[in-house]
Amino acid sequence: MKWVDFVKQKRAKWEPTRNSSICSKHFTEEDYIRRFTFVDELTNKPIVPRLKRDEIGVTAVPSVHAEATLKNAKRRIQSLTSMETPSSSTCSSEIFTQSDTVEQDEKEQEMQSKDEVFSSTPSDNNLDTFVELHHPNEEQSTATPPVGSECSDCERLAKRNRVLKNQLITAKVKLRSSRLEVKKLKKHAKENRAALEVDPPANIVEENWDDKEDENDGGDSQHETTEEEPDFSSDGTYEPDTENDTASEQEEDANFSGNRVFIKDNNLRTQPKFLVFLTQLLVLFKFCHSCKADNPLVATKQVGTMAVITSTCTNTKCKRKDTVWKSQPNMPGTKIPAGNFLLCMSILLSGSSASKEKLFPTIHLFWKSYQEKMMVKLKELGPVVISGDGRHDSMGHSAKFGAYTIFCCTLPLIIHFSLVQRNVAGSSPAMEFLGFKNCMAYLLGCGLLISTLITDRHASIRKYMREQQKNIKHYFDLWHIKKKIHKVLTSISKERGCASLINWIRPCENHFFWSATSTLSGNGNVIYAKFKSFLSHVINKHDNLDDPLYDRCNHGEIKDRTWLEKDSPVYEKMCSALNNASLVSGIKQASPEAQTSCLEGFHSTLNQFAPKMIAFSYIGMYCRHIIAALYFNLNLFRELKKNADGTEQVKVVWPKFKNGEATVRDVKVKPNFEYVEDIYQMYIESQAKGQLGVAMQELSDMNPLPMNRMLERQSKEEAIAKRTERKGKTVKDVPPTTAGNLNKIQKESFNPVMVSHIALTVLF
Repeated sequence: MKWVDFVKQKRAKWEPTRNSSICSKHFTEEDYIRRFTFVDELTNKPIVPRLKRDEIGVTAVPSVHAEATLKNAKRRIQSLTSMETPSSSTCSSEIFTQSDTVEQDEKEQEMQSKDEVFSSTPSDNNLDTFVELHHPNEEQSTATPPVGSECSDCERLAKRNRVLKNQLITAKVKLRSSRLEVKKLKKHAKENRAALEVDPPANIVEENWDDKEDENDGGDSQHETTEEEPDFSSDGTYEPDTENDTASEQEEDANFSGNRVFIKDNNLRTQPKFLVFLTQLLVLFKFCHSCKADNPLVATKQVGTMAVITSTCTNTKCKRKDTVWKSQPNMPGTKIPAGNFLLCMSILLSGSSASKEKLFPTIHLFWKSYQEKMMVKLKELGPVVISGDGRHDSMGHSAKFGAYTIFCCTLPLIIHFSLVQRNVAGSSPAMEFLGFKNCMAYLLGCGLLISTLITDRHASIRKYMREQQKNIKHYFDLWHIKKKIHKVLTSISKERGCASLINWIRPCENHFFWSATSTLSGNGNVIYAKFKSFLSHVINKHDNLDDPLYDRCNHGEIKDRTWLEKDSPVYEKMCSALNNASLVSGIKQASPEAQTSCLEGFHSTLNQFAPKMIAFSYIGMYCRHIIAALYFNLNLFRELKKNADGTEQVKVVWPKFKNGEATVRDVKVKPNFEYVEDIYQMYIESQAKGQLGVAMQELSDMNPLPMNRMLERQSKEEAIAKRTERKGKTVKDVPPTTAGNLNKIQKESFNPVMVSHIALTVLF
C-alpha cells in the first residue's frame, strides 16, 4: 500500500495492475542491499540492484520523485555498461548531453500516461552474487563539458573505473572463498548422511547446495573445477578496499559468526537447542502460513520452557484459519514437552545447582540492603516482640547445617537468620544455640530494642536468657509445650488399664491453650493454677480447688461423661506426669500472645528452596535461606480468594495426624514474586559499580572450613605406610591343631537319622 500511495502522489487516478512495478531511481542508497547494476561476466546477463528485506519480504519504501527516468531497463543497463568499458573516444561521447536529457524528459512524460510504472525488479536468483561495479544513484553530469575540461573528466572516469575494478577483484576473492566453503559443507553433509544411513527428520529442510552453486556460477557448472586462484599481485592498479561499507560488513559478519549446526539423527536429546526471545519468535508469525495474508491474530501460551503459538487468520477465504505451533516436540510415546523433560533430567543427572559467580553475590548484596531498611523501620517502632526457632538440614544428630531464624511479631517479617556449620559449633545439637547467640548479637549490635522473646524449651537458650538477658521477657511457644503434654499422656494411655485416658488427651491440650491465652498479663503462677484445675475437673470436682489463685472451674453446667476415679492408677499416673518439675516450669513460661507458628510455616516454605534430601554448599544454603525469607515476607498476608457472591473461598483437607478429622483452610490468591525483579535490578546496579567482586569475597570469608578439619588428620606418610603393609600381607592355610581328630568330627557331624527327621518335618 505504501508503494501505491507513493505513485498516487503524482498520478492520483493510477491504479496498480498485476504487472505494475516501480523504477529503482525512486529509492535511496540506504534502501539497497546490493547497490550496483552490472553485467555477469559468465552469462552476459544484467544483474540488477537488490532492495532490503526481512524474513517477511521487502521492507524498502520508495521516497524519491526522480526528475527523469530512462525509457526502459535495457537502455539504462547499456548506458551503465558503456561506462565500465575502456573508452577510446572523447569524454563528450561518454557523458549525457543536454539534448539527450530533454529527449528523456519528453519520453518520460509519455510513459507516465500509461497504467504501469517501469522498474527493474530485484532477482532472487542472484542473492549470493557479491560483484559490484556501478552505483545506480550516482548520476553523470548532464551538461556538455567545455573542451578544456576533457582531461579532468577523463581522470575522474579513470579513477572511478579503477575503484570499480578493485571492488570487482575483491568480490571475486570473496566469491572464491564462498565456493570453497560451500564445497566443504556439501562434502561434510554427504559424509554424515552416508555414515548414519538414516532418513533426515521430516521437519528439517535440506538445502540444495548444487542448485545454489549453479546459480552463483551463472549456469556454468564446469567453471568451478577449472577456475584457478587469481593472482592480483602483478596488477598495479589493485588497491585494497578500505571503504567504510567494507568495514561495516566485516563487523556484521563477526557479530553473526559461529559454527554451522547439523542434525545427525532423530535423538531429541542430542539435537541442537537454542534460546529464543518472544519478540524474535513473533516475527515468523506476521503473516498466515496458509494463505500468506498479513497480520493474523496471534496468541502465545507458556508451558514450562515450551512456547505454544496459535495463529488465527483474518482472511475469510483462508482454507486453514487456525494454526498451532509448538517450540518443542513431545517425548516419544508421551505428551510431555521434550525441552521440559530434558532440562529436568540434565539438572538432576549432572547434580547442578544455581550459579555462584554472579547470582550468589547479588543475593547477598540485596539481603544486606533489605536488612538495613528493615532495621530502620523496627527502630522507629520502639521495643519489639520477636520469636526464634532453629532448623537442621537433616533429621537426627548428623546434620551438617543448622539455621536459627528470628521472626518479628510486631512487624511480621523474617528479620534475621544465622547459618552454622557443625564443625564450627562442635556438634549437631550445639548448632541451634550458637545460631541463637549469633542472631541476638547481631540484633542487639544494630541497636534494636527487644521487649519479649518467644522460643521453644531449649535448655541452653533458657539458661542464656535467664543469666545474660534478664531485661528481656522470655516465653515458650504453646505448640511445643502442647506437643510434650500430648506425648506423655499418649504414652500413659497405651499402658495396661489406662485406655480410659485417651478421651481426656484432647481436652487437656485445649485446657492448656485456654490457660495461657486467657492470662494476658503472662503471670506464670496464674497460668499454672488454671491448668492444674484440670486435674480436679477430670474427677468431676469443679469448685473448692487446692490453689487459691484459681479455686473453681470457669465453665457452666456440662453434660455427664465418663469421669476418672481419684484413687485409680490411671489418675495417679496422669497427675505424676503433668506435675513434672520441668513441664511445670515450661507451663509457667507459656506465651499468652505471640507464638512461633509463623516460623514453623517459614520452615515449611524453606523446604521448597532448600530440600533436606539435597546437599548444598554453605554459600548455596545461605542464599537459599535469603530467597525463602524474601518470598515468605512478601506472601505472608496474601488476600483471600472470593466467590462470585462475595464469600471467601475455603478448602477442606484431612491431615494424617488428625486421624480422619477435617481441617478447613482459606484459599489465597497466587503468590507474589516481585523480589525477583528487585534482585535483577540489584545485579545490574552492582555489576555497573563493580560490587560483585567485593560481595564474593565477603561470602568467601563467611564460608567455614570443611567438615574434615574438625578431626585430627592422620599424616600422609603414616597412611602410605599402612597401605603398603596391608598390601604386603599374604593369606596362608593354617591347619587344625589336632589333625587326627578331624575325620572323627566330620563323621559325627553327619547323622542320617537326623537328616531323615528333618525331611519328614518339611513334608508334613
